[in-house]
Amino acid sequence: NSYLVWLIADDGAGCTDTASSIVLVNSEPIVNLGADLEVCDGDSVMLNPGGGYVSYLWNTGSTNPNEMFGQAGIYSIMVVDTNGCAGTDTIEISYLPPVVIGLGNDSTYCFGETVNLTAAVGFIDYLWSTGETTQDISVTTPGTYTVEVIDNDGCEATDSIMITFY
Repeated sequence: NSYLVWLIADDGAGCTDTASSIVLVNSEPIVNLGADLEVCDGDSVMLNPGGGYVSYLWNTGSTNPNEMFGQAGIYSIMVVDTNGCAGTDTIEISYLPPVVIGLGNDSTYCFGETVNLTAAVGFIDYLWSTGETTQDISVTTPGTYTVEVIDNDGCEATDSIMITFY
């Protein structure tokens, strides 16, 4: 925005003079880190306030334009544009609890036994190293068995167990 400003000066003796000037008012930059985030345990989040600023200052002390965060907390940034105007934004990052699959410890069984391996209930997706997609599988051969799961929040986790027979 621009404004025309007038100044009228009077010297007290009846003499006056006028001057005018156009004053430009720059608006502060609009910075948007996005809505507060709730992310999966162990994930990191890259925050980007946008480009085109001459300086960046995060509340962590970093002056990088983009910053990677891997801990819960409240993060804010102040940017300065080419006009010298500053803008700020704040975001809170929180973490969902870790996904627990619960296959248990490595185990040894008698030769010829069938071993049932069961992942915790409640996941929306299961994928075993055998290719099976059920909550539980039955195995009769030694080896390491791995299951990858996805929970209702979209968080992924993996658990493995080694089965031996004697």
